[in-house]
Amino acid sequence: MVDIAETLLFGFLPWLSPGARAVITALVASRGIVRGAELFARKLGYRNRHQLARALEREGLPALESLARWVRVLLWVRAWEHSRLALSRSALDEGADYSVRFRVVRQVTGQHWTRVREEGAAWVAMRLREQCRQPVPLEENQDQSALAAKA
Repeated sequence: MVDIAETLLFGFLPWLSPGARAVITALVASRGIVRGAELFARKLGYRNRHQLARALEREGLPALESLARWVRVLLWVRAWEHSRLALSRSALDEGADYSVRFRVVRQVTGQHWTRVREEGAAWVAMRLREQCRQPVPLEENQDQSALAAKA
């Protein structure tokens, strides 16, 4: 299930650098749970959470907590697709508040859980992609800067 989630994310976000892919991989491995951005950043080799935040921004990705929430929703949908595990049941099994999960789904996707699970994991990954912006390669940035300076 985790491999499929990563494959979906990398498929919909093909421009990601190895560093950004490592962030996604770590988020999927932690099931989208970040227990402190500072520690998370350091485990990935960043000096601090601010350096990680700048790296995510350069990659066109949402902030860490938002990205983590997207990963959680994607994994919940994958669990539904794989085993028809109800969101409320998975929350209860993990000792979590199921109403919080339904709120997270609604806040992240703008849709109710019923619609999100019907649309599927690929739909969630597409919605995440819509929240991202593909960064302009450095060479194109420099060309645009040079053109702006001439104008």
